[in-house]
Amino acid sequence: MQPSLVATVLEIVKDEGVPCEQLMFEITESVAMQDAPRTIEMIHEFQACGFEIAIDDFGTGYSSLAYLPRFRVKQLKIDRFFTNGLDEHGSEGSAIVLAIIALAHSLEMDVVAEGVETESQLNKLKAMMCDEMQGFLLGKPLSADDFSNLLRDRMVSA
Repeated sequence: MQPSLVATVLEIVKDEGVPCEQLMFEITESVAMQDAPRTIEMIHEFQACGFEIAIDDFGTGYSSLAYLPRFRVKQLKIDRFFTNGLDEHGSEGSAIVLAIIALAHSLEMDVVAEGVETESQLNKLKAMMCDEMQGFLLGKPLSADDFSNLLRDRMVSA
């Protein structure tokens, strides 16, 4: 019998000496909704081991709000389409992002806005109480070596 995905991941994490609580797995909304009952089961298995789960690209795939509380994930990641809408669609764009943040917070989820590229977006998201932001404005992608050097430099200067 083949080991479960959770068992395989646990074995890898144990071999590497990384506490489960330090890892968060992301699943895109569209993949989560392909087989929502199975997704709920898998999420709960991972959570029972101490892993955190995030729903990525929220709002752009086939979604059912009925499943969102059943997933009980730690984090909801707002797709960059909505972040861009903060600048491009005025009050309508802001209303949608604010609603997503309020919904996630009411379900005790943290919110990450993806694709932050302008100061305007950053300021609006801060005002909306978005928990975290990511995007080119805040930092460009780095290679593993460059990231290692960045961490080393910051630890030395701290």
